[in-house]
Amino acid sequence: MTNTINTPALSLDLYSWNINGAQDALKSRNIRQQMYDHKGVYLLQETHYLSIRDIQRFNTAAPICYQKNGLPTRNGVLLSIPQRNQNLTHIPSSINSDDGNDRLLMVNINWLGLPILLVNIYAPPSTSSERALFFDQIHS
Repeated sequence: MTNTINTPALSLDLYSWNINGAQDALKSRNIRQQMYDHKGVYLLQETHYLSIRDIQRFNTAAPICYQKNGLPTRNGVLLSIPQRNQNLTHIPSSINSDDGNDRLLMVNINWLGLPILLVNIYAPPSTSSERALFFDQIHS
């Protein structure tokens, strides 16, 4: 029998949500409140275009926040990383993961001395051939 040790200080909570746009004030506030309360890593897809004010609001809830902006009605991804966790020792000041469609974010962090690559992908919701092409392009 193996004992399982679950220590909150050693956990890294991941949340992945397709939010279908972040422009709605009530929806945006609820998402930011969740980010502020739970301090996990949030991977948001289909954020659509975020204004400077929207980005500032998300940065208030999660000060370490990266986004690819998308268009007013589609695409866009956001990735937030908890700031107050002492097990997180490396947070990049910038990222470089351009897929040309604002559907991909990649961030390297160091968690408990282990390198971890966080990847947030919003795949095209269209035909299976378009999705296959998208993932082939990511892998190459």
